[in-house]
Amino acid sequence: MMKKFFLTVICALTAFSIGLAQDTYKWEQYQLSFTVPENMNVLENNQEAFRAENDNIGIGLVPYKYDEYSEEDAMNAFKAMSESLKLDLSNSKSRKFKGTNCEGVFIVAISKQDPSRLGIIALATSSVSKICVAVMMLLTEEQAENAGRILGSLTFE
Repeated sequence: MMKKFFLTVICALTAFSIGLAQDTYKWEQYQLSFTVPENMNVLENNQEAFRAENDNIGIGLVPYKYDEYSEEDAMNAFKAMSESLKLDLSNSKSRKFKGTNCEGVFIVAISKQDPSRLGIIALATSSVSKICVAVMMLLTEEQAENAGRILGSLTFE
């Protein structure tokens, strides 16, 4: 299941603009835009966080001070975020991704509360500004393509 999910996310990262109905959101405070599946409810859009959800996927973005971070630093941040999402990190490992003008690392893990749900945690660093953003998603496996599109569409202005 995890390998299939990783493959779907990676494929979606390479072709994020094709396919399903999408909306583009802009996190005004950080000049960050990204596409999400159509019909998302925006729950929060302020300096501390951006959160949106629908029945199949929840997404949250949180800013971090920019620092060059190692893979070990990222895994420590992932551990803290996975606790808040209640994810099982025992079988996860980090992978790299590229957005429009950013790059980062992400992990995929299974939800401890609902094994039919997966969590994605990513750290994205802008190549045009000194901003680092944590992206957290909780979704069904069917939403893997959308998860890849969201990460692949991250654009810092």
